[in-house]
Amino acid sequence: MPRLLLVPHGKIAQNLAGPGLRALGIARGLSPDVECAFWAPEAEGNELAGFAVEKSSDAAALSKAYDYALVPTLGAMVFEPLPRLTIPVVADLYDPVFFENLFLYRGDVPKEREFQLWRHQVALYETVLNADAFLSCHKRQSDYWTGMLTTLGALGFPEFDADQAFASSMIDLPTGLDIPEKSDPQAARQFMGEIPPDRKVLLWGGGIYPWLDPFTPLRALKKLKDQGRDEFSLLFMGVKHPEGSLAADLVKRTRSEAAALGLGPQDVHFNEWTPYEKRFDVAAASWAALIAHGEHVETRYAFRTRALDALAAGLPLITAAGDFFAALVEHEEAGAVFPCGEADALAAHICNLADRPAVYDNAKQRSKALGRKFSWRKVCSDLREGLTSGTVKRLKPGARQRQVQEHMLKLSIGESTLEKLARKAEKKGKDLFKS
Repeated sequence: MPRLLLVPHGKIAQNLAGPGLRALGIARGLSPDVECAFWAPEAEGNELAGFAVEKSSDAAALSKAYDYALVPTLGAMVFEPLPRLTIPVVADLYDPVFFENLFLYRGDVPKEREFQLWRHQVALYETVLNADAFLSCHKRQSDYWTGMLTTLGALGFPEFDADQAFASSMIDLPTGLDIPEKSDPQAARQFMGEIPPDRKVLLWGGGIYPWLDPFTPLRALKKLKDQGRDEFSLLFMGVKHPEGSLAADLVKRTRSEAAALGLGPQDVHFNEWTPYEKRFDVAAASWAALIAHGEHVETRYAFRTRALDALAAGLPLITAAGDFFAALVEHEEAGAVFPCGEADALAAHICNLADRPAVYDNAKQRSKALGRKFSWRKVCSDLREGLTSGTVKRLKPGARQRQVQEHMLKLSIGESTLEKLARKAEKKGKDLFKS
């Protein structure tokens, strides 16, 4: 049985955010065919969530103890032994972190935000250069990373000769879900503040971050109240990130906007965070799930893990257009899709689901069926096959770095690439810009 060391970006603890949820889910999806352990040098015990804990940072020892390592998008930032490992390394590129950072640091002074962007880019490059295979959540992400890796020179003839589709180098692995055998909606009341039990709860299933849009749902709720539709409430399931504040100012502005719109604690509740094992209770107690974001580049490449709780609970998913789940919801009729930033359209979709029971029930059924396609066991199938069959292989030590160095050297020798191509074309009596 192959042995896999998983390096999470963040702690595996009771209050999990997206990266921790994904690392734990992958371990569960690969088991029992792959023996998984978590690298957690600061952990108190020798077990996390039912998996062994590895505390060593000795690359040689780790390379003897494990057959593979799985590192996060910024693995080089959190896993110092990475460049010295001699086992195959899989880099999990599920998170379009570059675009998130454009939002996170845009308000900083120019020197600071440029430094933060550079620091994360270096960590990303170092991770990529020390990896032998890559994970992405969907085809849009795969295309994005393939383009970046090709431009770097990190994908070339060696990978193409081995697999012309790059399928063994770039593996699709969506974030999955664990569908609970049962849930307890009554247990969710502790996370709902003063929201009355008879309200139709619209669930914002995660944190509030700069690339999301918490204001349009608030304005839509205000419009519904003005129309006499006061049966709806909005629940923000987690506004205090378990690993520290990522957007404290945005959370504060969201609270202020709710108050300015006259939305009270019965209309909107800002829950601090919801423990991992209680998420499905909260989803089961909700009427529909809600996702809102802007029309920007992060949206196109994101994979909103918060949508998965809705699918697990069979909730209709009402989402802004433009991302992976919007296309999926629209195609599968598992909810509704509204234009980014349009509160009137969002309010209309909410009313449509509430006033047409047959449409609502159909969306619930389709959402539930869609959720079954995202079980961790299913989404991990390609990675599991690659690890157990040995198709995920170690490149020669330093091979990826040499590929990139040679590629960059070719692009920087004395004259521009375009000039070199033009000279070659001229010798052959061809016009570079004509077929």
